[in-house]
Amino acid sequence: WTGLSSNANFNTWKVYINDTSGNQNSSNVSFSVDIVNPQVTINYPINYSNFSTKLVNVNFTIIDASLSICWYSNNSGKTNNTFTCGTNLTTHNWIEGINNITIYANDTVGNRNSSDITFRVDTIVPSITLISPINNSGDSDGNITFNYNVTDANSISNCSLIFDEIVNQTNLSVTKDTNQNFTLNNLAIGSYNW
Repeated sequence: WTGLSSNANFNTWKVYINDTSGNQNSSNVSFSVDIVNPQVTINYPINYSNFSTKLVNVNFTIIDASLSICWYSNNSGKTNNTFTCGTNLTTHNWIEGINNITIYANDTVGNRNSSDITFRVDTIVPSITLISPINNSGDSDGNITFNYNVTDANSISNCSLIFDEIVNQTNLSVTKDTNQNFTLNNLAIGSYNW
C-alpha cells in the first residue's frame, strides 16, 4: 500500500488471521507518515548585514511536528554544532570579516532542511590621516583646502569635515587610501580646529 499522505496523526494497520479450526488472532502497528521537511527560517540578522561587534545574535524559527536534532555550521571552523531546537544562538563571537552560517534541522524520520545567511563583522575603526593644514599653521588668504587620507579593511561609507566642532561638509563617495579634500573659502581671521 503506497501513496499515503503526510499527516501528524498516527495511522494504524491491523492484520487478522484465523486458521481452519476457528482460532483467531490479530496484530497491529501504529505509525505516522511524514514527508515534509522541517521549515527553517533565519529571522536575524538580515542577509548581507554589517556589524561593528563580534557578538551577533542569530535568531531563527524551526517548524516541524517531530523535530529530532538541530545544528549549525559556519566558516570560522565551527561545523556540526548541535543545539537545542528552538534555542537561538546568542553567545557566539563571530570572526572579523565575512561570516557564513547555516542552520540545519532534522526530524525523527530523517527529513532535513537548512537556511543560510552571510554577514560581515567589522570591529576595526578606519584610520584617518590629516595631511594639511598641519597643526598650528597659518594662512594668508582665508581659502583653505583640507587634505586627508582614510584607510580601512572595508569600504568607507562617508567622511565629514568637522569644523570648530560642527559638521560642515560630508563626502559620500570616499576612495580609501587616496588623498581626499574639503575646501572652505573666505574664512575670517581667527584660530580654527578641524
